[in-house]
Amino acid sequence: MELPDGSKEAPLADYMVSSVDFVGWDSDLSQIVEYFDAKGPKVDFAPVAGRSGEIVDVVARADVETLRGYPRLLGGGSVGPDGELMVGAAIGTRESDKVRLEPLVKAGANVVVLDSSQGNSIYQIEMIKYIKRTYPKLDLIGGNVVTMSQADNLIKAGVDGLRVGMGSGSICTTQEVCAVGRGQ
Repeated sequence: MELPDGSKEAPLADYMVSSVDFVGWDSDLSQIVEYFDAKGPKVDFAPVAGRSGEIVDVVARADVETLRGYPRLLGGGSVGPDGELMVGAAIGTRESDKVRLEPLVKAGANVVVLDSSQGNSIYQIEMIKYIKRTYPKLDLIGGNVVTMSQADNLIKAGVDGLRVGMGSGSICTTQEVCAVGRGQ
């Protein structure tokens, strides 16, 4: 990208907008609209701060306008029993993913999703059993499944939730490669 001065490189700080203004994570739509109205048309994004003041999200003016036009889309973030935003993470089914899991749990992840195009594999079932044995209170979502027997296998292994559907992603080749799949 060529910059206004014709150069092709510049420090990011020269183009960043500094802001000490933010909206709280528990702000409702009307409060966010007030924020944008007060800032004027040049401000397109609002940082969202958590209870401790750290930035946890960003709200775009365009998203707010969409929600104003389609209010049924409005929903809050997932909040846990402690009143804090819930956090999810995805891992695979390889041995190296067991190493990745510990820091995710220590950082406060509330739920882990096993990311696998075909969830009814021995690799996923073994990973489910490992996670439930190691972190029994961690919510775990397994899948993808399309049949009752696949779902039953993962439920018996210990999952708390299921991803249903297989091969429906825009770049997913599961249906072509494995000759299995069904859209959600």
